[in-house]
Amino acid sequence: MVQPHFHRFFCLAPFFLQLLCTAKLSSLSCPQSASPSAPSVSGPLSRADPGPPVTFTCMSGGFSPRNITVTWLKNGARLPAPQTQVLPEHENVSYSVSSTVGVSLTPGDARSQLTCQIEHSTLPAPLHGTYHLRDALRGRSPAGADPWGLWGLRRTHYPLGRV
Repeated sequence: MVQPHFHRFFCLAPFFLQLLCTAKLSSLSCPQSASPSAPSVSGPLSRADPGPPVTFTCMSGGFSPRNITVTWLKNGARLPAPQTQVLPEHENVSYSVSSTVGVSLTPGDARSQLTCQIEHSTLPAPLHGTYHLRDALRGRSPAGADPWGLWGLRRTHYPLGRV
């Protein structure tokens, strides 16, 4: 169990860091914020059928200043209309970003990849998080993708081709 005074310290720590950063005292220097974290991309909780849009989410944190650009790509092609939110909305020492995009899956997406690309002024190159759409797609694998059949057992080893 976390002691109450530790909880108060960690809740107030961002406030005190902000005060240090905005203080005009020459004897104090602003602590450097942590570098941004690698983007984490998540998909639906359960596999989806091809057709209706499925929501994917990209999250990352540790940015300062607040200007963060998120781009979604499917197999390298830019996707339209992502919903991106940078938190907190007020002035702070460090910011997090959450972005969602809807993607309509097709049977051919078993070999597709979704990429969340984050650009920021402090980064020498964009950060990337990926999601393999086969992990979200319900249904059979494409022809030739699983020549061994279910659980790696060759169907021809059994009478009547059954596993």
